[in-house]
Amino acid sequence: MTTQNFPPPTGTPQRTASGSTTGQTVDATSARDVGRRFLIPSATGLRLSRTLAALACLIAGAVGAWVLTTTSASLESINRGTQQMLRLQQIKGDVLRADGLATNGLAQGTAATAMTDYTDALKEASRLTVEASLAMPTDQNDLMAVNAGLLNYALTMERARTAYPKDNTAGLGYTADAGTALVGDTVPALDKLISDNGKRVDAARASDRLWAAGLALVPVVLLLLLSLWLARRTKRAVNLGVLIALAASVVLWRLVDVNLVQSAAVVDSARAGTLQSATAAATAYSKLAEAKSIEGRSLLQPTDIVANETTWLTAMNEVNASVKKIGDAQASTAGLVSAYSSAHASLANLLKENKVTAAKQAAASTTSGVNPSYEAASDALSKTFSEAKTATATGMTQQQDGLRIASGIAVLLGVLGAAASWIGISQRIREYR
Repeated sequence: MTTQNFPPPTGTPQRTASGSTTGQTVDATSARDVGRRFLIPSATGLRLSRTLAALACLIAGAVGAWVLTTTSASLESINRGTQQMLRLQQIKGDVLRADGLATNGLAQGTAATAMTDYTDALKEASRLTVEASLAMPTDQNDLMAVNAGLLNYALTMERARTAYPKDNTAGLGYTADAGTALVGDTVPALDKLISDNGKRVDAARASDRLWAAGLALVPVVLLLLLSLWLARRTKRAVNLGVLIALAASVVLWRLVDVNLVQSAAVVDSARAGTLQSATAAATAYSKLAEAKSIEGRSLLQPTDIVANETTWLTAMNEVNASVKKIGDAQASTAGLVSAYSSAHASLANLLKENKVTAAKQAAASTTSGVNPSYEAASDALSKTFSEAKTATATGMTQQQDGLRIASGIAVLLGVLGAAASWIGISQRIREYR
Protein backbone atom coordinates (compact mmCIF):
# COMPACT_ATOMS: atom_id res chain seq x y z
CA MET A 1 0.00 0.00 0.00
CA THR A 2 1.43 3.28 -1.07
CA THR A 3 1.59 6.40 1.08
CA GLN A 4 0.30 9.64 -0.49
CA ASN A 5 1.84 12.99 0.55
CA PHE A 6 -0.58 15.94 0.89
CA PRO A 7 0.51 19.58 0.88
CA PRO A 8 0.31 21.40 4.20
CA PRO A 9 -2.84 23.43 4.94
CA THR A 10 -3.01 26.90 3.48
CA GLY A 11 -1.62 29.58 5.83
CA THR A 12 0.64 27.14 7.67
CA PRO A 13 4.28 28.24 7.39
CA GLN A 14 6.62 25.78 5.85
CA ARG A 15 9.95 25.10 7.36
CA THR A 16 13.01 25.60 5.29
CA ALA A 17 16.03 23.38 5.26
CA SER A 18 17.56 25.51 8.03
CA GLY A 19 14.52 24.96 10.22
CA SER A 20 12.96 28.46 10.01
CA THR A 21 9.47 29.08 8.80
CA THR A 22 8.56 31.04 5.67
CA GLY A 23 6.81 33.84 7.68
CA GLN A 24 9.85 34.34 9.87
CA THR A 25 11.99 34.76 6.78
CA VAL A 26 9.71 37.51 5.39
CA ASP A 27 9.69 39.43 8.72
CA ALA A 28 13.45 39.30 8.97
CA THR A 29 13.77 40.51 5.41
CA SER A 30 11.43 43.48 6.12
CA ALA A 31 13.41 44.44 9.22
CA ARG A 32 16.62 44.29 7.27
CA ASP A 33 15.07 46.50 4.58
CA VAL A 34 14.02 49.11 7.15
CA GLY A 35 17.42 48.94 8.79
CA ARG A 36 19.15 49.38 5.47
CA ARG A 37 16.88 52.32 4.58
CA PHE A 38 17.12 54.13 7.95
CA LEU A 39 20.59 52.98 8.97
CA ILE A 40 19.47 53.33 12.58
CA PRO A 41 19.50 50.34 14.94
CA SER A 42 16.41 51.57 16.87
CA ALA A 43 13.97 54.48 17.17
CA THR A 44 15.62 55.63 20.42
CA GLY A 45 18.10 57.82 18.55
CA LEU A 46 15.29 59.53 16.70
CA ARG A 47 13.36 60.14 19.89
CA LEU A 48 16.42 61.61 21.60
CA SER A 49 17.15 63.88 18.64
CA ARG A 50 13.51 65.01 18.59
CA THR A 51 13.62 65.95 22.29
CA LEU A 52 17.01 67.64 21.97
CA ALA A 53 15.94 69.75 18.99
CA ALA A 54 12.67 70.84 20.63
CA LEU A 55 14.39 71.76 23.89
CA ALA A 56 17.12 73.70 22.09
CA CYS A 57 14.52 75.79 20.23
CA LEU A 58 12.47 76.44 23.36
CA ILE A 59 15.49 77.39 25.46
CA ALA A 60 16.88 79.66 22.74
CA GLY A 61 13.51 81.38 22.36
CA ALA A 62 13.11 81.85 26.11
CA VAL A 63 16.66 83.12 26.64
CA GLY A 64 16.40 85.40 23.61
CA ALA A 65 13.15 86.88 24.92
CA TRP A 66 14.66 87.33 28.38
CA VAL A 67 17.76 89.05 27.01
CA LEU A 68 15.71 91.40 24.82
CA THR A 69 13.40 92.23 27.73
CA THR A 70 16.35 92.84 30.04
CA THR A 71 18.03 95.00 27.41
CA SER A 72 14.81 97.02 27.11
CA ALA A 73 14.82 97.50 30.90
CA SER A 74 18.48 98.58 30.80
CA LEU A 75 17.71 101.01 28.00
CA GLU A 76 14.88 102.41 30.11
CA SER A 77 17.32 102.88 33.01
CA ILE A 78 19.77 104.61 30.68
CA ASN A 79 17.02 106.84 29.31
CA ARG A 80 15.69 107.67 32.78
CA GLY A 81 19.18 108.40 34.10
CA THR A 82 20.02 110.49 31.05
CA GLN A 83 16.85 112.55 31.37
CA GLN A 84 17.53 113.04 35.07
CA MET A 85 21.06 114.18 34.35
CA LEU A 86 19.81 116.70 31.79
CA ARG A 87 17.05 117.82 34.15
CA LEU A 88 19.63 118.52 36.88
CA GLN A 89 21.77 120.46 34.43
CA GLN A 90 18.71 122.51 33.53
CA ILE A 91 18.08 123.24 37.23
CA LYS A 92 21.67 124.40 37.60
CA GLY A 93 21.32 126.67 34.59
CA ASP A 94 18.04 128.16 35.80
CA VAL A 95 19.46 128.83 39.28
CA LEU A 96 22.50 130.63 37.87
CA ARG A 97 20.26 132.51 35.43
CA ALA A 98 18.09 133.66 38.35
CA ASP A 99 21.19 134.94 40.15
CA GLY A 100 22.35 136.81 37.06
CA LEU A 101 18.93 138.41 36.65
CA ALA A 102 18.80 139.32 40.35
CA THR A 103 22.21 141.00 40.48
CA ASN A 104 21.61 142.89 37.24
CA GLY A 105 18.15 143.87 38.43
CA LEU A 106 19.58 145.31 41.65
CA ALA A 107 22.25 147.21 39.77
CA GLN A 108 19.64 148.69 37.44
CA GLY A 109 17.38 149.80 40.29
CA THR A 110 15.35 146.60 40.58
CA ALA A 111 13.51 146.89 37.28
CA ALA A 112 10.13 145.18 37.37
CA THR A 113 10.77 143.13 34.23
CA ALA A 114 14.13 141.90 35.49
CA MET A 115 12.61 140.79 38.80
CA THR A 116 9.76 139.02 37.01
CA ASP A 117 12.25 137.01 34.97
CA TYR A 118 14.22 136.29 38.15
CA THR A 119 11.12 134.96 39.89
CA ASP A 120 10.17 132.86 36.86
CA ALA A 121 13.66 131.32 36.72
CA LEU A 122 13.52 130.37 40.41
CA LYS A 123 10.02 128.92 40.02
CA GLU A 124 11.19 126.80 37.07
CA ALA A 125 14.18 125.57 39.07
CA SER A 126 11.89 124.64 41.99
CA ARG A 127 9.43 122.87 39.67
CA LEU A 128 12.21 120.85 38.05
CA THR A 129 13.61 119.97 41.48
CA VAL A 130 10.28 118.43 42.49
CA GLU A 131 10.06 116.67 39.11
CA ALA A 132 13.58 115.29 39.53
CA SER A 133 12.76 114.02 43.01
CA LEU A 134 9.73 112.11 41.71
CA ALA A 135 11.59 110.78 38.67
CA MET A 136 14.53 109.36 40.64
CA PRO A 137 13.71 108.47 44.28
CA THR A 138 17.39 107.69 44.97
CA ASP A 139 18.14 111.41 44.50
CA GLN A 140 15.46 112.65 46.91
CA ASN A 141 17.70 113.30 49.93
CA ASP A 142 20.23 115.30 47.92
CA LEU A 143 17.45 117.17 46.13
CA MET A 144 15.93 118.13 49.49
CA ALA A 145 19.26 119.80 50.27
CA VAL A 146 19.19 121.53 46.88
CA ASN A 147 15.66 122.78 47.51
CA ALA A 148 16.65 124.05 50.95
CA GLY A 149 19.60 125.85 49.37
CA LEU A 150 17.30 127.47 46.81
CA LEU A 151 14.97 128.64 49.56
CA ASN A 152 17.89 130.08 51.55
CA TYR A 153 19.19 131.83 48.43
CA ALA A 154 15.78 133.32 47.62
CA LEU A 155 15.28 134.62 51.18
CA THR A 156 18.78 136.12 51.31
CA MET A 157 18.36 137.78 47.90
CA GLU A 158 15.00 139.14 49.02
CA ARG A 159 16.77 140.82 51.96
CA ALA A 160 19.24 142.31 49.47
CA ARG A 161 16.40 143.63 47.32
CA THR A 162 14.78 145.17 50.38
CA ALA A 163 17.97 146.83 51.64
CA TYR A 164 19.50 148.01 48.36
CA PRO A 165 20.01 150.86 47.45
CA LYS A 166 18.80 152.50 50.68
CA ASP A 167 21.36 150.59 52.72
CA ASN A 168 24.06 149.98 50.16
CA THR A 169 26.41 148.13 52.49
CA ALA A 170 23.77 145.77 53.81
CA GLY A 171 22.35 145.16 50.35
CA LEU A 172 25.73 144.28 48.91
CA GLY A 173 26.43 142.07 51.93
CA TYR A 174 23.22 140.09 51.42
CA THR A 175 23.95 139.79 47.71
CA ALA A 176 27.39 138.40 48.49
CA ASP A 177 25.93 135.96 51.04
CA ALA A 178 23.35 134.75 48.53
CA GLY A 179 26.01 134.23 45.87
CA THR A 180 28.27 132.38 48.31
CA ALA A 181 25.46 130.04 49.38
CA LEU A 182 24.55 129.39 45.75
CA VAL A 183 28.07 128.73 44.47
CA GLY A 184 29.30 127.06 47.66
CA ASP A 185 26.36 124.75 48.45
CA THR A 186 23.59 124.48 45.86
CA VAL A 187 25.65 124.29 42.66
CA PRO A 188 28.13 121.71 44.09
CA ALA A 189 25.19 119.59 45.27
CA LEU A 190 23.75 119.67 41.76
CA ASP A 191 27.14 118.83 40.25
CA LYS A 192 27.37 115.80 42.55
CA LEU A 193 23.92 114.61 41.49
CA ILE A 194 24.80 115.08 37.82
CA SER A 195 27.97 113.03 38.32
CA ASP A 196 26.12 110.27 40.21
CA ASN A 197 23.49 109.94 37.49
CA GLY A 198 26.20 109.89 34.84
CA LYS A 199 27.86 106.97 36.63
CA ARG A 200 24.55 105.08 36.82
CA VAL A 201 24.04 105.59 33.10
CA ASP A 202 27.53 104.31 32.36
CA ALA A 203 26.98 101.27 34.59
CA ALA A 204 23.72 100.38 32.83
CA ARG A 205 25.37 100.85 29.46
CA ALA A 206 28.28 98.58 30.43
CA SER A 207 25.99 95.50 30.79
CA ASP A 208 26.89 93.92 27.43
CA ARG A 209 24.61 91.01 26.42
CA LEU A 210 25.98 90.28 22.97
CA TRP A 211 26.75 86.75 24.23
CA ALA A 212 23.05 86.02 23.76
CA ALA A 213 23.49 86.23 19.98
CA GLY A 214 25.98 83.36 20.24
CA LEU A 215 23.56 81.35 22.35
CA ALA A 216 20.79 81.90 19.81
CA LEU A 217 23.12 80.41 17.21
CA VAL A 218 23.25 77.03 19.05
CA PRO A 219 19.90 75.67 17.78
CA VAL A 220 20.82 76.77 14.25
CA VAL A 221 23.99 74.67 14.32
CA LEU A 222 22.23 71.81 16.10
CA LEU A 223 19.34 71.66 13.65
CA LEU A 224 21.66 71.94 10.68
CA LEU A 225 23.70 68.97 11.89
CA LEU A 226 20.54 67.08 12.78
CA SER A 227 19.03 67.63 9.33
CA LEU A 228 22.20 66.29 7.69
CA TRP A 229 22.22 63.28 10.03
CA LEU A 230 18.55 62.52 9.32
CA ALA A 231 19.06 62.89 5.59
CA ARG A 232 21.89 60.35 5.62
CA ARG A 233 20.31 57.92 8.07
CA THR A 234 16.75 57.93 6.74
CA LYS A 235 17.58 58.35 3.06
CA ARG A 236 15.31 61.41 2.94
CA ALA A 237 16.94 64.55 1.50
CA VAL A 238 14.46 67.00 3.05
CA ASN A 239 12.56 66.96 6.34
CA LEU A 240 10.03 69.78 6.12
CA GLY A 241 9.55 70.07 9.88
CA VAL A 242 13.26 70.29 10.63
CA LEU A 243 13.70 72.73 7.74
CA ILE A 244 11.00 75.01 9.18
CA ALA A 245 12.61 74.75 12.63
CA LEU A 246 15.98 75.63 11.12
CA ALA A 247 14.52 78.68 9.38
CA ALA A 248 12.81 79.81 12.62
CA SER A 249 16.10 79.42 14.52
CA VAL A 250 18.00 81.48 11.94
CA VAL A 251 15.39 84.25 12.20
CA LEU A 252 15.58 84.09 16.02
CA TRP A 253 19.36 84.38 15.94
CA ARG A 254 19.25 87.39 13.62
CA LEU A 255 16.45 88.97 15.67
CA VAL A 256 18.51 88.83 18.87
CA ASP A 257 21.75 89.84 17.20
CA VAL A 258 20.32 92.81 15.27
CA ASN A 259 18.35 94.21 18.21
CA LEU A 260 21.28 94.01 20.61
CA VAL A 261 23.58 95.72 18.12
CA GLN A 262 20.94 98.38 17.39
CA SER A 263 20.42 99.05 21.12
CA ALA A 264 24.13 99.60 21.65
CA ALA A 265 24.22 101.83 18.56
CA VAL A 266 21.28 103.93 19.81
CA VAL A 267 23.04 104.59 23.12
CA ASP A 268 26.39 105.32 21.45
CA SER A 269 24.73 107.55 18.88
CA ALA A 270 22.95 109.51 21.59
CA ARG A 271 26.16 109.94 23.56
CA ALA A 272 27.98 111.23 20.50
CA GLY A 273 25.00 113.12 19.07
CA THR A 274 21.86 114.38 20.76
CA LEU A 275 23.03 113.73 24.33
CA GLN A 276 26.32 115.48 23.67
CA SER A 277 24.44 118.42 22.13
CA ALA A 278 22.05 118.63 25.08
CA THR A 279 24.86 118.40 27.64
CA ALA A 280 26.95 121.00 25.81
CA ALA A 281 23.95 123.35 25.48
CA ALA A 282 23.15 122.95 29.19
CA THR A 283 26.76 123.67 30.15
CA ALA A 284 26.92 126.71 27.88
CA TYR A 285 23.53 127.91 29.22
CA SER A 286 24.61 127.68 32.87
CA LYS A 287 28.07 129.17 32.26
CA LEU A 288 26.55 132.05 30.30
CA ALA A 289 24.23 132.66 33.24
CA GLU A 290 27.23 132.56 35.58
CA ALA A 291 28.97 135.16 33.42
CA LYS A 292 25.85 137.34 33.56
CA SER A 293 25.82 137.01 37.34
CA ILE A 294 29.46 138.14 37.52
CA GLU A 295 28.56 141.07 35.28
CA GLY A 296 25.79 142.07 37.67
CA ARG A 297 28.15 141.99 40.64
CA SER A 298 30.56 144.20 38.70
CA LEU A 299 27.76 146.71 38.21
CA LEU A 300 26.96 146.58 41.92
CA GLN A 301 30.63 146.94 42.94
CA PRO A 302 32.52 148.62 40.07
CA THR A 303 35.75 148.59 42.06
CA ASP A 304 35.90 144.80 41.63
CA ILE A 305 35.73 144.98 37.82
CA VAL A 306 39.32 143.86 37.20
CA ALA A 307 39.09 140.79 39.44
CA ASN A 308 35.60 139.96 38.18
CA GLU A 309 36.68 140.15 34.56
CA THR A 310 39.12 137.29 35.08
CA THR A 311 36.30 135.11 36.42
CA TRP A 312 33.98 136.31 33.65
CA LEU A 313 36.50 135.34 30.96
CA THR A 314 36.91 131.87 32.51
CA ALA A 315 33.15 131.32 32.38
CA MET A 316 32.92 132.58 28.80
CA ASN A 317 35.77 130.33 27.69
CA GLU A 318 33.71 127.38 28.87
CA VAL A 319 30.68 128.77 27.05
CA ASN A 320 32.60 128.99 23.78
CA ALA A 321 34.08 125.51 24.22
CA SER A 322 30.63 124.02 24.85
CA VAL A 323 29.01 125.85 21.94
CA LYS A 324 31.42 124.05 19.59
CA LYS A 325 29.78 120.74 20.61
CA ILE A 326 26.11 121.58 20.11
CA GLY A 327 25.89 120.38 16.52
CA ASP A 328 23.87 122.07 13.80
CA ALA A 329 23.10 125.21 15.82
CA GLN A 330 26.78 125.86 16.52
CA ALA A 331 27.35 128.63 13.97
CA SER A 332 24.26 130.71 14.75
CA THR A 333 24.64 130.32 18.51
CA ALA A 334 28.33 131.18 18.39
CA GLY A 335 27.40 134.44 16.66
CA LEU A 336 24.91 135.32 19.41
CA VAL A 337 27.44 134.52 22.14
CA SER A 338 30.01 136.67 20.35
CA ALA A 339 27.51 139.55 20.22
CA TYR A 340 27.00 139.33 23.98
CA SER A 341 30.78 139.21 24.56
CA SER A 342 31.23 142.37 22.51
CA ALA A 343 28.44 144.15 24.40
CA HIS A 344 29.95 143.10 27.72
CA ALA A 345 33.41 144.31 26.66
CA SER A 346 31.95 147.78 26.02
CA LEU A 347 30.24 147.73 29.42
CA ALA A 348 33.42 146.59 31.18
CA ASN A 349 35.40 149.42 29.55
CA LEU A 350 32.93 151.96 30.92
CA LEU A 351 33.32 150.49 34.41
CA LYS A 352 37.11 150.47 34.11
CA GLU A 353 36.94 154.15 33.14
CA ASN A 354 34.79 154.71 36.25
CA LYS A 355 31.80 155.78 34.14
CA VAL A 356 29.41 153.91 36.43
CA THR A 357 26.27 155.91 35.59
CA ALA A 358 26.81 155.48 31.86
CA ALA A 359 27.52 151.78 32.38
CA LYS A 360 24.29 151.24 34.32
CA GLN A 361 22.32 153.15 31.72
CA ALA A 362 23.83 150.97 28.98
CA ALA A 363 23.08 147.83 30.97
CA ALA A 364 19.45 148.90 31.42
CA SER A 365 18.83 149.26 27.68
CA THR A 366 16.23 146.87 26.28
CA THR A 367 17.10 147.43 22.62
CA SER A 368 20.87 147.07 22.55
CA GLY A 369 23.78 146.18 24.78
CA VAL A 370 24.31 143.33 27.25
CA ASN A 371 20.73 142.48 28.18
CA PRO A 372 19.19 141.92 24.72
CA SER A 373 22.29 140.11 23.46
CA TYR A 374 22.41 137.93 26.56
CA GLU A 375 18.73 137.04 26.24
CA ALA A 376 19.17 136.10 22.57
CA ALA A 377 22.14 133.82 23.29
CA SER A 378 20.49 132.31 26.37
CA ASP A 379 17.22 131.60 24.52
CA ALA A 380 19.10 129.98 21.62
CA LEU A 381 20.97 127.67 23.99
CA SER A 382 17.76 126.83 25.85
CA LYS A 383 16.04 125.93 22.57
CA THR A 384 18.95 123.73 21.45
CA PHE A 385 18.95 122.00 24.83
CA SER A 386 15.21 121.27 24.73
CA GLU A 387 15.33 119.90 21.18
CA ALA A 388 18.34 117.68 21.87
CA LYS A 389 16.84 116.45 25.14
CA THR A 390 13.61 115.47 23.38
CA ALA A 391 15.50 113.77 20.54
CA THR A 392 17.56 111.74 23.03
CA ALA A 393 14.45 110.50 24.83
CA THR A 394 12.60 109.75 21.59
CA GLY A 395 15.39 107.62 20.11
CA MET A 396 15.74 105.48 23.22
CA THR A 397 12.00 105.12 23.74
CA GLN A 398 11.50 103.90 20.17
CA GLN A 399 14.24 101.31 20.64
CA GLN A 400 12.63 100.17 23.91
CA ASP A 401 9.32 99.63 22.12
CA GLY A 402 11.10 97.68 19.38
CA LEU A 403 12.80 95.45 21.96
CA ARG A 404 9.48 94.64 23.64
CA ILE A 405 7.98 93.57 20.31
CA ALA A 406 11.10 91.56 19.44
CA SER A 407 10.86 89.80 22.80
CA GLY A 408 7.39 88.49 21.97
CA ILE A 409 8.50 87.42 18.50
CA ALA A 410 11.45 85.52 20.04
CA VAL A 411 9.06 83.42 22.14
CA LEU A 412 6.90 82.63 19.11
CA LEU A 413 9.92 81.64 17.03
CA GLY A 414 11.15 79.35 19.80
CA VAL A 415 7.77 77.61 20.03
CA LEU A 416 7.50 77.38 16.25
CA GLY A 417 10.96 75.81 15.97
CA ALA A 418 10.22 73.32 18.75
CA ALA A 419 6.86 72.30 17.28
CA ALA A 420 8.16 72.00 13.72
CA SER A 421 11.21 69.92 14.71
CA TRP A 422 9.05 67.66 16.90
CA ILE A 423 6.55 67.04 14.11
CA GLY A 424 9.24 66.55 11.47
CA ILE A 425 11.23 63.98 13.43
CA SER A 426 8.03 62.27 14.63
CA GLN A 427 7.22 61.58 10.97
CA ARG A 428 10.49 59.70 10.63
CA ILE A 429 9.74 57.74 13.79
CA ARG A 430 6.39 56.63 12.32
CA GLU A 431 8.11 55.58 9.11
CA TYR A 432 10.65 53.63 11.11
CA ARG A 433 7.89 51.64 12.78
